[in-house]
Amino acid sequence: MFPNTALVTTKLRRKTLISDLPMQYEYVLAFDPTHIPDMNRILSWINDPNKAQSVQEVIIDCRHEAGGISKITLDIEYKIIGVLSQLFLLTDLRRLRLHFRSTYNENLDTDEMKKAEGSIYLKLQVMILKYLVGGFRPENLTSLEITNLIAMPNDLSDNIFQSQEIPAFFSPFKDVTISILSDLRLQSLDGWDALSFWTESLPNILENIPNAMLLDISTNDIESTALMPWDSINMESLTMLSLDGFMFTGKFEGVEAFIHRHRLYSLTLSECSILLNEVDTPRFWSSVYNFLSEQTSGFSRSKLL
Repeated sequence: MFPNTALVTTKLRRKTLISDLPMQYEYVLAFDPTHIPDMNRILSWINDPNKAQSVQEVIIDCRHEAGGISKITLDIEYKIIGVLSQLFLLTDLRRLRLHFRSTYNENLDTDEMKKAEGSIYLKLQVMILKYLVGGFRPENLTSLEITNLIAMPNDLSDNIFQSQEIPAFFSPFKDVTISILSDLRLQSLDGWDALSFWTESLPNILENIPNAMLLDISTNDIESTALMPWDSINMESLTMLSLDGFMFTGKFEGVEAFIHRHRLYSLTLSECSILLNEVDTPRFWSSVYNFLSEQTSGFSRSKLL
């Protein structure tokens, strides 16, 4: 927590809503969207003009089970819609953090997994993203963090990442951090083809963040990253890039082509791999790094982990 920053939170962090802090503080609203009392208190805070104007960060944290929910009731849905539809009142909001669960299907049997209909938390993620992308427009918002974004196909995600609102939602961000969760078991089951996330959805997101100076992406599915059409992605303002779990497919293609056509100040690669085939001579990270450095002005900061 930074100096002159106050955390306005709920049972999520074993505290109660703070309502009498001095207004010179910068406020952080943190809440669990499945816990209705939390949502009521947050909504009350947002609708107080004196308090709302001091909020600079919102954290929506779905990693806990505050109420031990077994389904998304209408009450929960209405509260989520109510809060998300009012976030535009936070006129000085700078940072948005979305923390989703990393184990959204642990209780599903095989049939439910095939349909992907039994996961409450997958539905919750779709609902939150849908209402944020559809109507969330704070003017000063510059930083976005999404933890455990599910690599879901277009039909299951209700085509959120192909919607016309994507450019308006993502374009203001200058600092973007996304960790992507790809369920390797579900990809091979009938009715679930997560590859469209890598070939269509994620590229569409990146193409619509023209002002991003920092991009940090991590994933648990290195093989699928090789399918991304990096050639179509251009981020003119990008100066700092961090990739965790990505496949390097060739010297003049894929993510290497993306990196060397951007004048990066900082590059961090972690848990990445080089694709090997029977035709090309094996490549090593030293040659990859030298190639990227030659094609740019040279990295002021670089790290291979």
